[in-house]
Amino acid sequence: MVKRARRLREHLHDLLAATASGHRVRQPDLDAVSAAIQAAHAARELVKSRSDGLVNYRWRSHRRFEIPLHVCALAIESLLIDEDRKTIRKCGAADCDVYYRHEQGAAPAMVQHDGVRKS
Repeated sequence: MVKRARRLREHLHDLLAATASGHRVRQPDLDAVSAAIQAAHAARELVKSRSDGLVNYRWRSHRRFEIPLHVCALAIESLLIDEDRKTIRKCGAADCDVYYRHEQGAAPAMVQHDGVRKS
């Protein structure tokens, strides 16, 4: 599971790096991220809501150990689809390989290629 999470992180990093440098995004990176997102959606099912809504999502009971990876894939989907690309930035230091989402007035959340999260 850890290897799959690292590979997903590396594919995200490569997508962000290609975009930031003006290079074309590699299809294998898109395919890998897409597969992870599709697996995450397939791991959920609709159930009758206990609140005001009609229905809610629930994780399927089998392979629950994969839920953290699925949550990451869905967060990546949201980042790639919903986020304005201008808010995704790379650290300006020459020896830094960190990408982060910049919001006005907020401390940035950073994603580093070696897996270290900094804030």
